[in-house]
Amino acid sequence: IRIANHLGVEVIVVHGGDIRKSYTKAYVNTLKHLRELKPIAENSGVKLVIENLFEGKIGALPHELLSFANEGFELCFDIGHAFLTSVNSGLRMDEFSVLFPYTSHLHIHDNNGYEDEHRPLGEGMIGFSYAGRVVELTKA
Repeated sequence: IRIANHLGVEVIVVHGGDIRKSYTKAYVNTLKHLRELKPIAENSGVKLVIENLFEGKIGALPHELLSFANEGFELCFDIGHAFLTSVNSGLRMDEFSVLFPYTSHLHIHDNNGYEDEHRPLGEGMIGFSYAGRVVELTKA
């Protein structure tokens, strides 16, 4: 964090932890570390922004990210990751809209719904209309 500040970096996008054995332990561990890092980042003039991820990682589900937002973190909404979570969990894409008031950064890329391919928008299954709505509805 201090090196990022020294380099002039204003925002660090953070990923939640992997869920290896216990979801609860992974979630609590992620939250604990974020709480520890937040004052260090604030004192360094760097903002930590939490990115939504996909299956097997903390931060895949909207309720997890809302809990981080309630701790004072802003969010990075990754459209491709949301689509992977939607396909694999059965969540509707519109269920992620609860995150938009807390979203200050966007990652826009496309995929086939099975792999995190980071294709250009329009070369996968997400499409331009959803991405356009996300851009309109977030503060990013």
